[in-house]
Amino acid sequence: NSSDYIPKLVHLSRQFVVEPFQIVVSGRRIIKEGHCKKHCRRKESERKLILFNDKLLYAKHKGGMLVSPQYFDLLYLKIEDTNLKNSLLVLNNRKSFVLEFADQDTKNQWKKDITDAIQDIIQDSSVDVSQMKYAAAWIPDKFATKCMNCGAPFNAFNRKHHCRGCGKVMCNDCLKYKVVIKNISNDPVKVCENCYKVYKNQ
Repeated sequence: NSSDYIPKLVHLSRQFVVEPFQIVVSGRRIIKEGHCKKHCRRKESERKLILFNDKLLYAKHKGGMLVSPQYFDLLYLKIEDTNLKNSLLVLNNRKSFVLEFADQDTKNQWKKDITDAIQDIIQDSSVDVSQMKYAAAWIPDKFATKCMNCGAPFNAFNRKHHCRGCGKVMCNDCLKYKVVIKNISNDPVKVCENCYKVYKNQ
């Protein structure tokens, strides 16, 4: 009975400084809660991770409250393994990212639970997601000492930038093209030559 989850949803909603969406609604339930590290551009940072039956949410802890929440509809998510230890790649049409867990077993359990929840919501939806285009996850700065396109070394004068199309770290000279990427930005964003050709053809 979904009404059994209402007290849990109310308790969770009160943990946010600003509620990211209306958490307490009929039919919503919390499948899983835990902690992970989110790989950001410059470093990894701790996040609380919450899996609902319709959304995946992560947020920061600050002063005993949850802040800076980001959430994603499960219908538009895809989960993949990565070559990074204990990590999952979370693919979404507007933002993709890497989550790192404490150990392999924890990662595998989160992968199963998120994947199962995604499959459940796809089965109950009339939306066709078979042709979904996912945003590229940005490669963290620490994995690039030189441009991933031309090989120029990075230094104080040759700074690191990200291609919004493929997520690779490149120098400014290799990101001289701009395109509008649907779901990511309404304005033109920097992309490499290869991504520019792909989006131009589309």
